[in-house]
Amino acid sequence: MHIASQATEAPGEAAPEPEFAERIGRYMREHSLQDIRTDIETGMREHPVVTILVGAGVGFLLGKTLSR
Repeated sequence: MHIASQATEAPGEAAPEPEFAERIGRYMREHSLQDIRTDIETGMREHPVVTILVGAGVGFLLGKTLSR
């Protein structure tokens, strides 16, 4: 199972568990940037609606922050 898909398993939780953060850190240490990029691209292709919503949310927050 990919790390990105694990992040979407429990959308009702307020904050990730410490074990989840440790798994992300371990994943980033053990994989090359190319592997990480490939996994992100795969996750984006498998979940296009989530990708669009996250991008819109980040764009909205950046717009609000930079317009001040």
